[in-house]
Amino acid sequence: VVETLDKIARDEVQTIAQNNERYIHKAPKLNKDNTRINWCESGKKIERFIRGLSPYPGAWTLYKTPSGWKNMKILLADFQPEKHNFSPGEVVFLTKKLRIAVPNGWIIPLRVKPESKKEMGIEDFINGIKSVGELIFK
Repeated sequence: VVETLDKIARDEVQTIAQNNERYIHKAPKLNKDNTRINWCESGKKIERFIRGLSPYPGAWTLYKTPSGWKNMKILLADFQPEKHNFSPGEVVFLTKKLRIAVPNGWIIPLRVKPESKKEMGIEDFINGIKSVGELIFK
């Protein structure tokens, strides 16, 4: 760096104009299609996806309840790598926590925003649903 700065000071550097258009890429606009969580992706990718879209617009998924499918944003989650035999999107409950199966482990939601409700911790969500045994994500 010092050598380069000395050359610049002595006017011994030949500059080349940069073609900025070659390096400029526009990001796609976020919408319902590209903010939905794909449970078949790797767990680390899903965890980063959730973190990158939180709090707005939020990574979302569908979850099945006895009354039908509903939307939910997952605003904060952890990834736990582990081998298992569950299908992507299947849920396993632990005490006041749930784990969602992904191919290489588990996504553990920490903060969620169910459809038409306020943002809440996962414990509050579990307390508010009627049948935890049939919960599944898609």
